[in-house]
Amino acid sequence: MEPDERRKLERILEIVEKDHSRIDKLYRGMQWRRIFTVVYWILIIGIAVGAFYFIQPYIDQLGDFYDTFKGTLEGAQGFFGGEEGIEEAQQG
Repeated sequence: MEPDERRKLERILEIVEKDHSRIDKLYRGMQWRRIFTVVYWILIIGIAVGAFYFIQPYIDQLGDFYDTFKGTLEGAQGFFGGEEGIEEAQQG
Protein backbone atom coordinates (compact mmCIF):
# COMPACT_ATOMS: atom_id res chain seq x y z
CA MET A 1 0.00 0.00 0.00
CA GLU A 2 1.34 3.36 -0.96
CA PRO A 3 1.77 6.12 1.66
CA ASP A 4 -0.75 8.33 -0.11
CA GLU A 5 -3.40 5.60 -0.01
CA ARG A 6 -2.63 4.90 3.62
CA ARG A 7 -3.14 8.58 4.56
CA LYS A 8 -6.47 8.63 2.72
CA LEU A 9 -7.61 5.48 4.49
CA GLU A 10 -6.57 6.89 7.88
CA ARG A 11 -8.45 10.10 7.11
CA ILE A 12 -11.53 8.09 6.12
CA LEU A 13 -11.21 6.11 9.35
CA GLU A 14 -11.14 9.34 11.40
CA ILE A 15 -14.23 10.65 9.61
CA VAL A 16 -16.08 7.36 10.09
CA GLU A 17 -15.23 7.30 13.81
CA LYS A 18 -16.46 10.89 14.27
CA ASP A 19 -19.67 10.10 12.39
CA HIS A 20 -20.18 6.98 14.47
CA SER A 21 -19.85 8.92 17.72
CA ARG A 22 -22.29 11.56 16.44
CA ILE A 23 -24.79 8.89 15.40
CA ASP A 24 -24.46 7.28 18.83
CA LYS A 25 -25.24 10.62 20.48
CA LEU A 26 -28.27 11.12 18.24
CA TYR A 27 -29.53 7.62 18.99
CA ARG A 28 -29.06 8.15 22.74
CA GLY A 29 -30.95 11.44 22.49
CA MET A 30 -33.80 9.72 20.65
CA GLN A 31 -34.01 7.07 23.37
CA TRP A 32 -34.17 9.68 26.13
CA ARG A 33 -36.78 11.65 24.23
CA ARG A 34 -38.90 8.53 23.86
CA ILE A 35 -38.59 7.80 27.60
CA PHE A 36 -39.51 11.36 28.56
CA THR A 37 -42.47 11.36 26.15
CA VAL A 38 -43.86 8.18 27.73
CA VAL A 39 -43.37 9.59 31.24
CA TYR A 40 -45.02 12.86 30.14
CA TRP A 41 -48.14 11.10 28.86
CA ILE A 42 -48.31 8.84 31.91
CA LEU A 43 -48.26 11.97 34.09
CA ILE A 44 -50.92 13.71 32.00
CA ILE A 45 -53.24 10.69 32.10
CA GLY A 46 -52.52 10.09 35.79
CA ILE A 47 -53.28 13.69 36.70
CA ALA A 48 -56.52 13.59 34.71
CA VAL A 49 -57.66 10.37 36.39
CA GLY A 50 -56.60 11.67 39.80
CA ALA A 51 -58.45 14.94 39.28
CA PHE A 52 -61.58 13.08 38.26
CA TYR A 53 -61.27 10.82 41.32
CA PHE A 54 -60.81 13.87 43.55
CA ILE A 55 -63.67 15.87 41.99
CA GLN A 56 -66.12 12.94 41.69
CA PRO A 57 -67.82 13.55 45.10
CA TYR A 58 -68.47 17.18 44.18
CA ILE A 59 -69.93 16.14 40.83
CA ASP A 60 -72.20 13.69 42.63
CA GLN A 61 -73.32 16.46 45.02
CA LEU A 62 -74.15 18.72 42.07
CA GLY A 63 -76.19 15.89 40.52
CA ASP A 64 -78.08 15.38 43.78
CA PHE A 65 -78.69 19.13 44.07
CA TYR A 66 -80.01 19.21 40.50
CA ASP A 67 -82.36 16.30 41.20
CA THR A 68 -83.62 17.99 44.38
CA PHE A 69 -84.08 21.32 42.58
CA LYS A 70 -85.92 19.61 39.73
CA GLY A 71 -88.20 17.84 42.22
CA THR A 72 -88.90 21.16 43.94
CA LEU A 73 -89.86 22.77 40.63
CA GLU A 74 -92.11 19.85 39.75
CA GLY A 75 -93.73 20.18 43.18
CA ALA A 76 -94.27 23.89 42.59
CA GLN A 77 -95.89 23.16 39.23
CA GLY A 78 -98.21 20.67 40.92
CA PHE A 79 -99.06 23.23 43.60
CA PHE A 80 -100.02 25.86 41.04
CA GLY A 81 -101.81 23.38 38.81
CA GLY A 82 -99.17 22.82 36.16
CA GLU A 83 -97.75 25.35 33.75
CA GLU A 84 -101.04 27.21 33.40
CA GLY A 85 -101.19 27.68 37.17
CA ILE A 86 -97.71 29.20 37.23
CA GLU A 87 -98.63 31.65 34.45
CA GLU A 88 -101.79 32.64 36.33
CA ALA A 89 -99.86 33.17 39.55
CA GLN A 90 -97.36 35.38 37.78
CA GLN A 91 -100.11 37.51 36.25
CA GLY A 92 -101.67 38.10 39.58
